[in-house]
Amino acid sequence: MTQESALDPESSAVRTHLNIMQGVIQRMAENSRACKFWCVTIASATLVLVARTERPEYALIPSALFFILDAYYLALERRFRSSYSTFLNEKTVVIDAAIAGTSRLIDLVQQYRASLIHHVVTGKRDVR
Repeated sequence: MTQESALDPESSAVRTHLNIMQGVIQRMAENSRACKFWCVTIASATLVLVARTERPEYALIPSALFFILDAYYLALERRFRSSYSTFLNEKTVVIDAAIAGTSRLIDLVQQYRASLIHHVVTGKRDVR
């Protein structure tokens, strides 16, 4: 595979890379959601334990652990989203360069067309 075909936004490598990154981001979001679910469940069980033992410091342990775990998942998700955006921006630069080149060629063809029409109308060029 050449470098130019690897940069092609329609290439299977680019699509596969984007699909993998989207899958990772979705898994991170799912893990964060599951972490919040378990936090509520274990916090409820801890409140029952605190009510029975009358030791309120037990309530802080699961909350702190799940806070750290959730922050970790959110940080990972943000990093992958940033990586995804960076990858798309790099591909957009390639596409923008191609558009700029094509626009420049279109301008040149339009100038040539206008010049050709001018030369035909003024008789400098014979079209018979």
